[in-house]
Amino acid sequence: MQDTPTETAKSPFAGPLSAPLDLRALGTANQPGLAAMADMHQHMLKRAADVNGEMLSFVKRRLESDSQCMKELTTCKSLPEVYSTYAAFMQKMMRDYAEEMSAVATLYAGQAEETVEEMQEQVGQMAEAANGGDSEGGKQQG
Repeated sequence: MQDTPTETAKSPFAGPLSAPLDLRALGTANQPGLAAMADMHQHMLKRAADVNGEMLSFVKRRLESDSQCMKELTTCKSLPEVYSTYAAFMQKMMRDYAEEMSAVATLYAGQAEETVEEMQEQVGQMAEAANGGDSEGGKQQG
């Protein structure tokens, strides 16, 4: 059974301006935009999870490396051996951080490219729907 204007007026939001407003029609008209937003939100959450997973993996590797360095330091017999062990640890740490930042930047760059492609596709679909399925945007061919 469809709502009539009098049933719409019984809404708790009823007022002088609400009677002509058909929320179902408004929702239907905005459906392509809402679907596009939901789709983009889903992709954003997946991308955030990918970056977070990469960062957590990096932290895990670094903590393991830190622990290994501490074990090696406990076996050192002289001050030069301590310096050598710590210098090797610092070099590896700097290399690890540089590699991780490069990996994260590459991940972000790929995600940005995917986002642009998805947005272009969504805009194209919305434009086509707005033009009644005419992919030429209402242009006449001649």
